[in-house]
Amino acid sequence: MAPIPDECDLQPRCVLVRDLDGLPFDVVLLQVRSDGEADVAYLDDGNVECGVPLDELEVPDGGSRLALTTDQQRIYEEGLAQLASQATVESEDTSRPATASNMRWEEGKHVEDDGAVILSSVIGLLSHEVSKDPDALTMPACGAGLRGIRSLRRNRR
Repeated sequence: MAPIPDECDLQPRCVLVRDLDGLPFDVVLLQVRSDGEADVAYLDDGNVECGVPLDELEVPDGGSRLALTTDQQRIYEEGLAQLASQATVESEDTSRPATASNMRWEEGKHVEDDGAVILSSVIGLLSHEVSKDPDALTMPACGAGLRGIRSLRRNRR
């Protein structure tokens, strides 16, 4: 395999070889980025890999091929569609803004307006409320086991 010649000129649809740990894989070039990397689709399974360094791509022994077979053309088109869908997802603002919680302390548990409940006996150590049993504060609940259940029962209001 040889470095990429000028005749291929790194045009989309050019069939190249990507060497991964000594194993050659045929790829079709989807696009070349301005940062010196390329996006390729593997011809064996159609997977798309973005950001491949150009120095990791080589021309196959038979020379570069710009004419694609029907299957290769399908993989090329599916790869472009996948890149377009990734670009659409990245361009949309899909993140949710952080919202303040309206949780309130009720009868030994935190309750949210939507009905979510957080049970914790350790929160009593941090809250301003006084526990019924001062000895219970020395042994906080320890998970879902028997000791935790007993601690929750002792601190129940």
